Amino acid sequence: MKTTSTILIVDDQVTMRECLEGVLSNQGYTLAFAEDGPEALTKAAQLKPDVILLDVMMPGMDGFEVCQRFRADPTLAEVPIIMLTALNDRESRLEGIKAGADDFLSKPFDTLELRLRLKTITKLNRYRRLHTEQAKFEWIVEKITEAFLILNQNGEILYANPHSRFFLNLPTYTDVPIRKTFLELAQSSFKCEPAEGWTNWLEPTGRPISRYLVRSDNPDSPTLCLRVDMVEMDSGREEQYLIHLRDVTETLFLRTPEKESKSSKSKSFWQKLGFKWAKNKEEHRHDLER
Repeated sequence: MKTTSTILIVDDQVTMRECLEGVLSNQGYTLAFAEDGPEALTKAAQLKPDVILLDVMMPGMDGFEVCQRFRADPTLAEVPIIMLTALNDRESRLEGIKAGADDFLSKPFDTLELRLRLKTITKLNRYRRLHTEQAKFEWIVEKITEAFLILNQNGEILYANPHSRFFLNLPTYTDVPIRKTFLELAQSSFKCEPAEGWTNWLEPTGRPISRYLVRSDNPDSPTLCLRVDMVEMDSGREEQYLIHLRDVTETLFLRTPEKESKSSKSKSFWQKLGFKWAKNKEEHRHDLER
């Protein structure tokens, strides 16, 4: 996703392009320029700008026709277009609206007004893109058969897909607020192992740590072991951590009993919880190191 907004400025007059560059160059935008309609169509197709400032009175292909061409292109049809015009009559503005313009600024324009309008439009664009990306992400995560959650910096759950809700005994309705943190929910149904791995678990350690949620076998709930993987999200937003819960019960535990080793070296937290060893201890070691 783009971090800065791109503005395409279309005007046949060099002085006007230079004036707009002076007004907007220090506002955090990426600026691109075109001096006529054909060049504007080419650059817009290449750059996919966030906003287009389009002069109306240009030789050859005027701003109205260029605007119509933009709206006929599916990849540019939703790009906001502000038309810059010296024409202040009602008919010209109606023609611009019919061509697909979103807004108008009369020349000579007010610098502060231009900056404020662009700031509003680019903020709305960013919100729309974030909303779209979030919708795509949630759609994908809802469909997969793995359990994922998104947490904020305090470990509070911002999003939980259906499989994670099943594991944590959460309501299936996503509009029901989750009052507890992820760790509080985990501790209410599981043992968090190894214990030292869950102390200040959201703080960076500089080394990979294997964390598990373990539920003992009882009449109401069978044995379950979930491996917990965490990725820090460098999003600059409220979402800080992506959590993946993976069912590793079959990998770690036997279906048939086996005698426990008397050697203290062979004992682990799994045995202390009363679970059975798998025959192939290399499988254990491999899973714990992954």
